[in-house]
Amino acid sequence: MTAPSVRGEPVTQLFAIDPRTQAQRVLPVGQASDGALSADGHILYFTRQGLGSDNVRAYRGGAMAQLWRMDLRGNAEAQALLPPGAGNDQRPLPYAGSTGPRVAFLSDRDGQFNLYSVDAGGGGLQQHTRHRGWDIRHAAIDGTRVVYALGADLHLIDLETGQDQRLAITLGGDADAQRARWVARPQTFFESARPAPDGQRVVLSVRGRIATQGTGLLRRAEMPVPADARCREAVYSHDNKHVFALCDIGPAGATPARAAAPVEQEIWRFPADGSGTPLQITRDAGIRRYAIFPSPDGRWLAHTDKAGRLTLTALSASGAGTSREVVVSGPPRPAPQQLVWSHDSQAFAPPPAPRGHGADAGLDERSLQQRPARVHARWALALLPVRAQLRAAEPKPLGRPQSRALFRPPQQGLRPGPAVRQAGVSLPAAR
Repeated sequence: MTAPSVRGEPVTQLFAIDPRTQAQRVLPVGQASDGALSADGHILYFTRQGLGSDNVRAYRGGAMAQLWRMDLRGNAEAQALLPPGAGNDQRPLPYAGSTGPRVAFLSDRDGQFNLYSVDAGGGGLQQHTRHRGWDIRHAAIDGTRVVYALGADLHLIDLETGQDQRLAITLGGDADAQRARWVARPQTFFESARPAPDGQRVVLSVRGRIATQGTGLLRRAEMPVPADARCREAVYSHDNKHVFALCDIGPAGATPARAAAPVEQEIWRFPADGSGTPLQITRDAGIRRYAIFPSPDGRWLAHTDKAGRLTLTALSASGAGTSREVVVSGPPRPAPQQLVWSHDSQAFAPPPAPRGHGADAGLDERSLQQRPARVHARWALALLPVRAQLRAAEPKPLGRPQSRALFRPPQQGLRPGPAVRQAGVSLPAAR
């Protein structure tokens, strides 16, 4: 047994204990640890010095661990089992080999702690393992078999045959964490719900998963999101056939935990019935994206991010298209939480901010926010000043099919305010 020195010195001491009477005596070796007896009980093998619990690797200082042997039948001094200097040799494990008594031990003489053995006189050195990366830490022997710890795994090796295998450990228990359970308040995991344009189904975002739900024959369809990826802010396409969502699916199926660099959430397209594979729409996001707003004609995706940017992405036949940032003049403003398209997809507008909030502070219920837009073929996003004013007696619905601009009608009973000048963004005319 290894224990602190009986003299109070900052070193370890070996003790011999009778398992029947519990009587113990101090063995006459100093600065010793990891004691082990030969099969006949006459030879004591032990480790002198060493750094103990320190995790320094490839240590080559004056306190290097050494293996020693001592014959307990006489008064002879202990002797070094191996010449010093080759590495840290520790943890002696005596055993009876096919060629006679041998001693297995741990050594970092090749740069990492591996398993070696020598004969009882210190000759016939053999290396039994050649692991790289993790050091072998703990080891125990039974006959010619040694079990040792390598990282988080246990290995079993036969010193005679050289067969080495990692042990498959199964822990028994009730596996409570893997049991199906009812969630008491599922609403706490609910993230968003967006109806389809035809109003027959809804797409749900819950805990990184997305699914469509309806009352028809296809009650629910789950989107094929990888198990270790997450999606959010799912919305339907204009024709109810696809679902767009913000997902952190990495390249070639690699998720952020395994990708070489962190993966920002990009826009992906899924078949609404849950079949097929997802298609990536946007790339190279440098910051968290916020929300997606598909146009009614299916040609555009407007989306926002944490930096307050508003981006338009043109959808092609293959799904992915070109993206350009919509540059709005004036002071920086937060990204709009809502964005409404006109029915002809030629204009879009964020709802006006409440009085005294955001970049549109000063607009009140009597004011009109209007952003007509025409995007040119060369993607030059023109910022056009717009002046508009409505009469309170003639409110109009938002986004009339024949209109080319969006506006918010004033409340009845309020006097119309002054004209409001806003920046507009232009979109291409539909063909």
